[in-house]
Amino acid sequence: MAKDGSDESVAALCICPEPFSGRLFAGYDGFVQVFDLECPAKCVLRHKLMDPEEGKAMRTLVAGIAAHPDSPSCFAFGCYNRRVYLADVRSNEISLVLEVQHITHYTR
Repeated sequence: MAKDGSDESVAALCICPEPFSGRLFAGYDGFVQVFDLECPAKCVLRHKLMDPEEGKAMRTLVAGIAAHPDSPSCFAFGCYNRRVYLADVRSNEISLVLEVQHITHYTR
C-alpha cells in the first residue's frame, strides 16, 4: 500500500519480490516504489515517472516489473506508454529508457 499525490492509499498494480536482497518492487499509476521486506512500511525508493521532453510527471500505469536475477539492486519495469525503464536502487536513478513498439509477453 502506498500514498498517491493526494495522500490517498493506493494498491500496487504489479509487484515483484526479490528474496536475495529482501526487497519488494511495486508499480503504481505514475510511480514505482521499492520496499524493504524486513521493515515493510519502509520505502527504500520512490521514483515518479517523468516525461523526458516536458520535465513533468507522467500519468501512466506500470504494467509489469522484474528484478535482475544477478544484481538485486537493478530492476526493470514496463508501462502502458510503450516504454521500458531500467533502474538502480543504489543510485536512485533510471539508467535507461527504451521505446518499444510491441511487448507481447515476458518470460523469466
